[in-house]
Amino acid sequence: MSELTESKIYKYECKLDSTKTEYWKLTSNLKNNTLITEAFNFKYIQYEFFKEQLSDNGSELLEFISYRTSYNGQVDTIFNSPIELDVFKWTTKTPYQYSSESIEDGYGKMTFKKKREFINKEKMTILGKEYNVLKFKGNYKTQIEKTNETFEKNQFSYYAKGVGLVKMDKEYSNGRKISLELTEILTDIEWKKRQ
Repeated sequence: MSELTESKIYKYECKLDSTKTEYWKLTSNLKNNTLITEAFNFKYIQYEFFKEQLSDNGSELLEFISYRTSYNGQVDTIFNSPIELDVFKWTTKTPYQYSSESIEDGYGKMTFKKKREFINKEKMTILGKEYNVLKFKGNYKTQIEKTNETFEKNQFSYYAKGVGLVKMDKEYSNGRKISLELTEILTDIEWKKRQ
């Protein structure tokens, strides 16, 4: 984590559809033991801010903000109130989750839950180097109270020691699948030049 006192930006590339490529800006604060992840789409437009508190047991959700940009360029800020807090548990024996609630114009109350469980260890080549990775399965569920709709997806996430998240395989309830792989790590200066 000490390597993230100066922000690093991870490019997660979707090789089959470049419009699904994402950038995650990671910044840590060693004094407060926090990690901030700011997520951007392929056009460098921010869609999420996620702050977590790190401890000897894992990490807990502190702050979760979503940003929705309309076709006319207007940005709506959605403050997600944390309910359940377990983002990560350093022991991998049982599933755990975090959840939040928000109120959105036109939709009313929305509930988001992410349940995570350890699957296994694998070997994977990322950025030209072979890593031992931990594979997790995440189940994402969004419920809209007003319309009584539920949207779900599963995501298999792969983490390498010393690097962090290196790959995401997303499986949507409609059968669509998307794979994102870490293809570049940028400095803050390199990131600002691209925006």
